[in-house]
Amino acid sequence: MVKNHLKRISTPKTWKIGRKAETFISRPSPGGQPLLHSISINTLFKEELKFAKTTKEVKNILNKSEILVDGKQVKNYRYSIGLMDVVSIPKTKENYRLLLNKNGQLFAKSVKAAESNLKPKRITGKGKIAKGATQLQFFDGHNLKVDKDEYKVGDTVMYDIKDKKITSALKLEKGALVYLTGGAHIGFVGTVEDLGTKKIHIKTEDKIFETARRYAFVVGKDKPLIEI
Repeated sequence: MVKNHLKRISTPKTWKIGRKAETFISRPSPGGQPLLHSISINTLFKEELKFAKTTKEVKNILNKSEILVDGKQVKNYRYSIGLMDVVSIPKTKENYRLLLNKNGQLFAKSVKAAESNLKPKRITGKGKIAKGATQLQFFDGHNLKVDKDEYKVGDTVMYDIKDKKITSALKLEKGALVYLTGGAHIGFVGTVEDLGTKKIHIKTEDKIFETARRYAFVVGKDKPLIEI
């Protein structure tokens, strides 16, 4: 049986929390992303956004207010918020996207309303299904059926949460702008200089470095299509 809490001292280094304030912290409910890239909405509201001081207060907020994650209302205080997810509060017109900073920690970035319906989804796998259609598997555990097989593993699609459709596709190729989700340069945005099977060369303003291909999350061409 999975416990509802974790010892703070044992939580992933990606969690931006005080580790000595209390002994335990809420464990996110099982979701599509690993613990490394997700936190509970309880932790987000208390530790990051400072909307509440206690779990009881978070529960009251969830029960009395409309809190949306990727457009879906959330009531469970342990609901898992993962990388690139958007938390929206219609009453106050606030929207936050969960990202990784250059210290490798998850943080909530305020985003504009126009961007709150957009979610970049990195393709981690794909396969043929009935009637010749293709099913895409994404980094966040979600799947999507598409009629045309025009996507490759490693590419990113921009997905409209409200209309439930792909609005554009971003290829992992030379010249692509990528956001790094792991490695020594986590949280950096750079341009692809060279692509290998497992490694990739990235150029930032002052240097070129090598990192694992799996860390490259395409977010644009000339500039990011979302705020990073």
